[in-house]
Order: sequence, then C-alpha cells, then structure tokens
Amino acid sequence: MRAQGDERRFIQALILLAAALHKRWKMGSVTHRNFHKAAAYLDTLPGQYGGVDLVALRAGVWAALNAEGQRPQIARART
Repeated sequence: MRAQGDERRFIQALILLAAALHKRWKMGSVTHRNFHKAAAYLDTLPGQYGGVDLVALRAGVWAALNAEGQRPQIARART
C-alpha cells in the first residue's frame, strides 16, 4: 500500500523536515535545502492536515533551524 495525493505530500514534508533538523543538529549544516523542499510540499496542503497544525510546525522547525537549542513541537490541529 502506497500513500497518494495529499497524504503522500504530507509524509514527504514530515520526512524532509526531520532530515533538515537532523542535518542541523548532528552535522552543523546551516543550509536549508531540505526545509525548502518540505515547504514546497506544505504549500500544496491546507494549514491543518492529519491532525497537525502545519503552519505552526513549519514555523517551529524554521525557528529550531535558526536558534541554538530550540526544539519544535508538533502542534495539534484545532477541531
């Protein structure tokens, strides 16, 4: 079984956000290539998807990439 459509883009965005954080925290990389790839997927999705507030998640990851010691939280979508 393979994810398709919005579900696939959602999963790909989450993987790329995790990769961006990993590269920053473990390798000290200050490039944001994976973040920008994830943002392209997030741009195709609504602000809330799969029970996650994607707007808050994106902002949290961006802040964590640019501030030492900051960790993003997965914000639950409001219902």
